[in-house]
Amino acid sequence: MHLLVSLFPRHRALTPVKVDSIVCASWPNPDTEPILFDIVKQCVVYGPYGQAFSYAPCMHDGKCSKGFLKPFRPQILMTANNYLM
Repeated sequence: MHLLVSLFPRHRALTPVKVDSIVCASWPNPDTEPILFDIVKQCVVYGPYGQAFSYAPCMHDGKCSKGFLKPFRPQILMTANNYLM
């Protein structure tokens, strides 16, 4: 499921630990859920982009305008206004 939830300020997760306690992301199992796996792969995963795909709509001046590919982070980073990175 791909879901965006908006919460009242008093219910928002304001720390990385709190965000980790309520957010989960995982791939469907391609062996037991092949249709769902294909849907996620085609509709949720961002790309292709990069120098090999310079014609992609997100590409401007040789870079992805959305800032992808983002580096792996073992922990969540939050900005001052609680934007997750």
